[in-house]
Amino acid sequence: MKQKVLIIGASGGIGSSLSRLMSTHDYDVAGWSSQDLDLNYPGRIFDCDFSHFDILVNCAGHNRGTWRGNLQNTWENQLSMIIVNYASNFFLMKHYAKSRDSGTYVWISSDSIDQPTIYQGVYAGTKMASKFSLDLLAKEADHITVLSAKVGLTKTNFRYRNFEGTKSWQEVEETYGDRKLMSADSVAQRLFQGIKSNTKEMVIT
Repeated sequence: MKQKVLIIGASGGIGSSLSRLMSTHDYDVAGWSSQDLDLNYPGRIFDCDFSHFDILVNCAGHNRGTWRGNLQNTWENQLSMIIVNYASNFFLMKHYAKSRDSGTYVWISSDSIDQPTIYQGVYAGTKMASKFSLDLLAKEADHITVLSAKVGLTKTNFRYRNFEGTKSWQEVEETYGDRKLMSADSVAQRLFQGIKSNTKEMVIT
């Protein structure tokens, strides 16, 4: 019998790549976008039925406006990061753990928590808070395997959304400079291997 997988944040980037990859490996994959579940409204999580998903993967993330810095970014952007990257991540795992006797919960962290820039005070903070809280939740919900994947710089539209339309795609490309970038497909492949091997922590750089 095929394992059933739900990927949240599957409309682009790593989530979309992982959805395609797992679909070709005999998994029954459902992909949700923000239109299916808007994580800015975390109360809606508890209206979802996760009971029939063997694996739940949270690839959703938010970094809009970090280019402005902590003082100049809007409080709305910063609050949304806290809700989407931290609160909703915690509630997704909590609701999933209460919905099943066993399962796997996967979430995307960031290597920015190791060396954050001054611009990432909120974004990196939400990833650090998720790691702290989900590690403790995992001890309580020990029937769920939790995979935390710390991912390095990946070429997706995530950075483009950060700049909120103030830069063209070409200008956003130039902000990477000569730094080594991973593709969403290569990250998805590594993540898939971690899921298959029941890994609990990964660094993908």
